[in-house]
Amino acid sequence: MVASPPAIVGAMTQPANDLRHVADMLRFSLSDVGLTGPRKVEEIRRLGDMKLVDREWDINDDLTPYLTRVSNWQQRGYTITSILDRDYPELLREVREAPPLIFTQGALLPEERGASIVGSRDAAPGALAAARDVAGHLVELGLPVISGLAAGIDSAAHEGALDAGGRTVAIMGTGLDHTFPASNRELRQRIIDQDGLVLSQFLPEENGSKRSFPMRNAVMSGYGIATIVIAATEKSGTHHQARAAVKHGRGLIFTAKVATEVSWARALVKDGLAVIAHSPREAADLAAGMLEARDRELSLF
Repeated sequence: MVASPPAIVGAMTQPANDLRHVADMLRFSLSDVGLTGPRKVEEIRRLGDMKLVDREWDINDDLTPYLTRVSNWQQRGYTITSILDRDYPELLREVREAPPLIFTQGALLPEERGASIVGSRDAAPGALAAARDVAGHLVELGLPVISGLAAGIDSAAHEGALDAGGRTVAIMGTGLDHTFPASNRELRQRIIDQDGLVLSQFLPEENGSKRSFPMRNAVMSGYGIATIVIAATEKSGTHHQARAAVKHGRGLIFTAKVATEVSWARALVKDGLAVIAHSPREAADLAAGMLEARDRELSLF
């Protein structure tokens, strides 16, 4: 079942990167009004205009420091896009965990529909090769490869897409001022240079934390149409993204090894919430089929 986009009052007419609009949303996002982050986003969605949000929640503190921060981030080369902007990714906008602001480097394509490749940071050589192969097949099918720029499976997925001449999107668990791990700085730059995208939901100066990476996984799930789990363990952080994919109504694909050896993956397959791919090609074909199925369902309306 495809998740229905939350209602937003009015059309998305706000031009991307408008300094005052972004600063206003930053101010509300950081305000102490007794709402969680997702509830603040719900209010932004409901009212559809930051002037209405500020009026309803009595947000009237000085905007100047927020304007200064936004201007400094833009001078560092970061593009800042709000959930009310036309350029905000359409699939990500659908999910409850959609961040109010995203920070990007590279080419932001709002209508993009790709598939995530995720897995363990300490994956075995065979799993790394499988991640590269799946990425290459996705590129052959015209699907961008989404991953998290971490060590292990993430890096292999990005590299596989780039080596195949395709587009890849790195969704980071830190702010853009940082790269984790630091050894992936060159890979990050290669993604940008080859017309890919680096995206973060976190303020640029923020470091990663135990809390930030599950949040990143939810955004990664929402950004794409399917998640392909290459390698995982019982306590793997990959479980966060698998659960998010189910919650978002996205496709969920496990390798046979994961579906056999990991109890939570086995349970999701048994419940009909995930499918098994027996080869890299089949994993890519299943993801492409999930996109086609989504298109057919949406065309009925």
